[in-house]
Amino acid sequence: MVRTVLCDLLGIDVPIIQAPIGSATGPELVAAVSNAGGLGMLSVTWRTPDEIRELLRETFSLTTRPFGINLVINNDVHDKLEICLEEGVKIVSLFWGEPGRYIETSHRAGAVVIHSAGSVAEASEAVKAGADIIVAQGWEAGGHVRGTVSTMVLVPTIADAIAPTPVIAAGGIADGRGIAAALALGASGAWLGTRFVASEEARAHEIYKQRLGWANAEDTAYSELFDVGWENAPHRALRNSTYKMWESSGSPPSGRRPNEGEAVAQRPDGTPVVRYSSSMPTDSMSGDVEALVMYAGQSVELVRETRPAAAIMEQLKTESEHVFDRADSERQFLRHAISTLAYRAGKVLRDAPAGFASFKIGEASRTPAQILAHMGDLFDWALSMAIGEEKWSDSEPIAWDEGSARFFEALGKVDGHLASSLPLACSYGKIFQGPVADALTHVGQLAMLRRLAGTSVRGENYSRAEIIVGRVGPEQSPGRREFDRENETGPIIFERKETSE
Repeated sequence: MVRTVLCDLLGIDVPIIQAPIGSATGPELVAAVSNAGGLGMLSVTWRTPDEIRELLRETFSLTTRPFGINLVINNDVHDKLEICLEEGVKIVSLFWGEPGRYIETSHRAGAVVIHSAGSVAEASEAVKAGADIIVAQGWEAGGHVRGTVSTMVLVPTIADAIAPTPVIAAGGIADGRGIAAALALGASGAWLGTRFVASEEARAHEIYKQRLGWANAEDTAYSELFDVGWENAPHRALRNSTYKMWESSGSPPSGRRPNEGEAVAQRPDGTPVVRYSSSMPTDSMSGDVEALVMYAGQSVELVRETRPAAAIMEQLKTESEHVFDRADSERQFLRHAISTLAYRAGKVLRDAPAGFASFKIGEASRTPAQILAHMGDLFDWALSMAIGEEKWSDSEPIAWDEGSARFFEALGKVDGHLASSLPLACSYGKIFQGPVADALTHVGQLAMLRRLAGTSVRGENYSRAEIIVGRVGPEQSPGRREFDRENETGPIIFERKETSE
């Protein structure tokens, strides 16, 4: 699978990060993801200091690979951060608050800081405060959601605004196709939560995991309903019995909702968990756990079974590799088409006789110089398409040799972009069916004009030609199967045949 700058910064093999899914995280899940080459994340906000130390030490015992911790910073959690840093944590994730003071503390301890943002403004402020990496969390995400912009729009806008700071895409991602799409949008990695709640190692209740396997994207709802313990915090979760009861009663505000304060489940020590609590159902709870909040993003549509985290990681890697292989194949084909164009154009443009540039077969026809100028324009257009700034301009014909040099230079720029790791802002098919196909047609026109002018280009079996990807200049391999055509010594005259009806 592709490596990105994020892999080097975090010391991981693949740019896949398990989102810190609250109380559903535990050492088993975190270690399994990290051992598979990704980054496991342990949520520590709602754990006691003793629990945090115990969880961290257990995680360190299960993996020697990097992993991180996550803190919600709407309240003071400096004491918990200090514990994590004392225990040797080197990756700190922050969410829902002003990160500046936590960044300073983390950096003093040599830790890398990730901050989750729901807007360009929030991301920019976090980078100014010293954040090393930004998570761009789209509105499709499950759990608590910071912003209101979709992942597809938010990721590239944040990536552009804070470059070269790496961006991790979050929201709506649950398979390898989503990971590949995130990287294409400008992210350096993908942050998956819902997919890992439905893992065997996650500490979510079995009923919760089963519901994830049945649910569709439309079964999730964005609201502030489950607010006991975390007020004024929008979130996305499944439409469970509590949600449907509230909705059927007219969606009243807090304080007037049906059955408020009712204990619907309990923790192992007997502590009640009330309806509308922000606490998710974990595997240690009992009671009517279905009535508790079951956080899920719209990507739940892509989750159909509970699997071991290592198997999920392997599937994610394989799926994304297939996408990248397909993209590489298309990119390679397009580069071969451009090299074919360069080969065939080279034969037509080389050794053109004096005066050929202005040769015309009729008042309405274009001269070879005009066609050549247009071919250069086509690949200026192709480059603008590739970089996402599509524009067209018509240029005037210039001297034949200069026009040829300009055309091959334009070809080289497009091929150079395709040969780089830079993303393509349009489909490969769009460049092929537009500039490349059009230019190939014009090469054929120039070959015909050469023949009509009495200076034919030797024919060739092009399937046998030595066409090398990346060779897009005027110097090309000699022809392997060339042949002479009839009437090559003079212009061909086409006779119009009259037909009777």
